[in-house]
Amino acid sequence: MSPPGDGSCRVGSILRRRKTSDWRTSVKPRRSRLDEAEEQLRTDLRNLGALLRLSPAEAERLQLRGSLRDTAPPPSSLEALLRLALVSRPDVVAYRLGLNRAEADVKLALANRYPDLFLLYQPYTFQDDTPLERKSAHSWGLGLAVPLPVFNRNQGNIARTPG
Repeated sequence: MSPPGDGSCRVGSILRRRKTSDWRTSVKPRRSRLDEAEEQLRTDLRNLGALLRLSPAEAERLQLRGSLRDTAPPPSSLEALLRLALVSRPDVVAYRLGLNRAEADVKLALANRYPDLFLLYQPYTFQDDTPLERKSAHSWGLGLAVPLPVFNRNQGNIARTPG
């Protein structure tokens, strides 16, 4: 140990005071930043509660969990992103369904260009001729009805369909 008058004791006390003051000066800004962060959290919880239509007391009790960092792996390629967009984005799905409907409308308009054919069959027909004092007849019938598109060939509907 050194004698009391050589100055080493004074250096040690100065170093101890400097460490203590460094610690105190570094804690104060951190504590104020912590208070600011807590106040910001309360403000954000109140804003979130207002958006969720919660009372301020309910908003204060909200416990948020999770991370701010994205932990999902990045997508593998541009093709994978395009496939994902085609499957999951509602606007792209709606556009694709609209195209499918337009194609179906065109096919329907083209199919309606030609009229339907009707086949008729009567397996049993009874004709009562007793008022004419003749013998009644039993028969069957077969027929085909073909409407002819003389005036309406569905050209207006075909022209109106997009495509």
